[in-house]
Amino acid sequence: MLTKDEFKTTVINGRLEKGMVSFGGSPMVVDNLDNLYAYLKGRSDGAITRSKVEELK
Repeated sequence: MLTKDEFKTTVINGRLEKGMVSFGGSPMVVDNLDNLYAYLKGRSDGAITRSKVEELK
């Protein structure tokens, strides 16, 4: 499990050796990193079991 800082670094820089591209150039991703982390952490911990994901506008 990644820490929040490791998660942010991974999303921003990517992991090309593992096939994950960088999302550091995407303002929508960068501006919502905290929300993305919270959602994925909640899913991982079982705190969020069902969700209706909606597009950000």
